[in-house]
Amino acid sequence: AEQLAREVERRAPSVATLANEYIERWAKPRKRSWKEDQRIIKADVLPDLGKWKAAEVKRSDITRLLDRKVATAPIAANRLLAVMRRMFNFAVERGILDYSPASNVKAPAPEGRRNRVLSDEEIRVFWTGLATAPITPHVAAACSAIGVAGGVLDSQLLMFDEARLPTALHSVLANLSGSET
Repeated sequence: AEQLAREVERRAPSVATLANEYIERWAKPRKRSWKEDQRIIKADVLPDLGKWKAAEVKRSDITRLLDRKVATAPIAANRLLAVMRRMFNFAVERGILDYSPASNVKAPAPEGRRNRVLSDEEIRVFWTGLATAPITPHVAAACSAIGVAGGVLDSQLLMFDEARLPTALHSVLANLSGSET
């Protein structure tokens, strides 16, 4: 029994091995942004925890990494938590771990709402495109009313799903390249 316990301990995957398995078996097949997960893991997880056995990682180790990250990049710390949470949940789902050390860890930084701000040129492109787009007069009037009432095209219009807005209007919106604030 003691020999079996040593063998199980020896075979227990490292965090680096778990990270690789997470990327290959879960992130790549399911996420277009898997390269960002990989980048976050390589930059922020593996330098500190890569050689550790995955089963040895504790919640305090997770919070230590987050505390260090939040000091310089608060929103990036939230992304780090999201990737670690998904990776350790993957390990639980696969039977590699019995519990996730990232469970019940709160996001270290508040997430602010981002507002879409259009430049004067983008507003001009919108109005010009709206006037020439092959859309019904009712849709054009609705878009004009929203634009006039709000002064800018905001999430009020963008909440509609693609099936409810004509393709032509989506092409107008696609030509806008405003900045996020």
